[in-house]
Amino acid sequence: MKTEELNGTAGQLTWKISNNTLIISGNGEMLYYCYSKYCNVAAINTVIIETGVTNIREWAFGEFTSLTSIIVPNSVKSIGESAFYSCENLTSIIIPNSVISIGKKAFLNCTSLTSITIPKIVITIESWAFGCCHNLTSITNLSSVPIGISPDVFPTVRKGKLFIPIISYNSGEQIFNTKEVECTLKVPKASISAYKNAEVWKEFNIVGIEEGNK
Repeated sequence: MKTEELNGTAGQLTWKISNNTLIISGNGEMLYYCYSKYCNVAAINTVIIETGVTNIREWAFGEFTSLTSIIVPNSVKSIGESAFYSCENLTSIIIPNSVISIGKKAFLNCTSLTSITIPKIVITIESWAFGCCHNLTSITNLSSVPIGISPDVFPTVRKGKLFIPIISYNSGEQIFNTKEVECTLKVPKASISAYKNAEVWKEFNIVGIEEGNK
């Protein structure tokens, strides 16, 4: 079912919905905005965020259950809480190198998500950010220094690789709550040793990649 053509303004940004595609443009922050007031969000399969938008607000695309594709520009610095909650048909996302934080439950219940890339400048990944992503099989971490993560960032990931309980050297709390690890973690070649010695990451199948590659 196609969405009818709609458009509007939210703070400094404008939005347009046409042919099942949501386009957000302008310069500045994304406000808390409920597109479901204006359209059937379950019919939207593509989101395009244009350069100039500086964040993805909490719940911005929560329950966009038909979303399969999203373009995130290098101007985005943060991904908010539950931003992609239950986007159950989203299979992958390229998080740009501008992002420094990923909020709690950002990708919770993204059950079709198979791979993620964590940019090298990310400072924080909050709890349950990738909870219940049952098909997640590959993580690429481009940081040369292993980053600490909040407890339960990847809970109940079960298929393709299973996480064991690991104690975070930052929090002392359990991060992964299943029984074994078969996940592939791609990291810069020069950092393989650091990751293999990091409590948070050492149980992964660690593969080296050239800097700048995925």
